[in-house]
Amino acid sequence: MTISKLANIMSEKSGKKYTIGSLYGKLARDTLTLKESQMIASAIGYHIEFVKDNNTQ
Repeated sequence: MTISKLANIMSEKSGKKYTIGSLYGKLARDTLTLKESQMIASAIGYHIEFVKDNNTQ
């Protein structure tokens, strides 16, 4: 999937305007939110899941 297609899907799902530049900017500035990450995962057929790491306390 292209960044352009992803931006279009995110715009449709959220009602907020996403562009190629805005997505690249968020990635470069490390400002992508969890909600945006979930939208991206959903757009490519995945979901985000938090799984306890048994190696930490």
